[in-house]
Amino acid sequence: MGDDGRDFAAELRAIYTEHCPGKLKSVDKVLKTHSGREAALIDKMRAKYEGNGGENGGNGGDDGGNGGDDGGNGGDDGGNSGGTGDDPVSSGDMKAVSERVASYEENLDTPQPPPPAAAKEEEEPPPAPPVTPGKKANAGKETLLSPEERLKRNADDAESWHSLGDKGGGFVNGSKCTVQTCYEEALRVDPHDPKGWVSLATSTPGGGTVDGKLYSAEQCFREALKLNPQDPQTWNALGKASGGTVDGEPYTAEECYDKALEIDPECEHAWFNKIQLKRQLKRASQRS
Repeated sequence: MGDDGRDFAAELRAIYTEHCPGKLKSVDKVLKTHSGREAALIDKMRAKYEGNGGENGGNGGDDGGNGGDDGGNGGDDGGNSGGTGDDPVSSGDMKAVSERVASYEENLDTPQPPPPAAAKEEEEPPPAPPVTPGKKANAGKETLLSPEERLKRNADDAESWHSLGDKGGGFVNGSKCTVQTCYEEALRVDPHDPKGWVSLATSTPGGGTVDGKLYSAEQCFREALKLNPQDPQTWNALGKASGGTVDGEPYTAEECYDKALEIDPECEHAWFNKIQLKRQLKRASQRS
């Protein structure tokens, strides 16, 4: 509370609530840093978020001044290097992802974090076969076989073809099978598996031939989304491939990420890729 009766903490919280919710937890720390200069801080915050400076402008944000949370004279996104320059990332978009951005980094010049590790699907072991009296139980023996060994027994095993592709290909009955060939064979056996189409799209060189028909990577994604249009990971993968046309409608990379997040707001891969895309756009704008 200031000498004039102003509640600086409440004023700063109101600004953060409207413009930058991710910083609400730092209110007390910021006010402590600017002790004795709270009124100037509030004025600077209002000029930064409500004036013409935009989200990335101003002459130093709440972390700036004469040594903010992170030291130096810089602001949220670079202190005096801000301004009102053209920014392809609108303040509305940045506000929508501010909390996600904060979880990785607040400064665009800091090292980029690694992408989240893909969760591995756990396969349930098959039920153990009944034990015949006088014979040893043989439970799980089939699952110990490699994909190559399983395919020697049954060349129409789509799951084994896909597993062989996931491990980088191999030899089946003396013939070398590339990753692309494995996914092509998996789809020959089961063309209704969306996972197989996504795998074929993302294999090198991208796409392949299924039942004599050549499919580009974009066409593979299209087939996968026909089978399962509510799969956020497929939309995310299409975004990483720079987007494409689905059901006659073109989608940019960012629109693909937005579609994935519409289906699953907690899709970490889509959040990460969307944030990285916005970072790239911002840096390209700053270089131009």
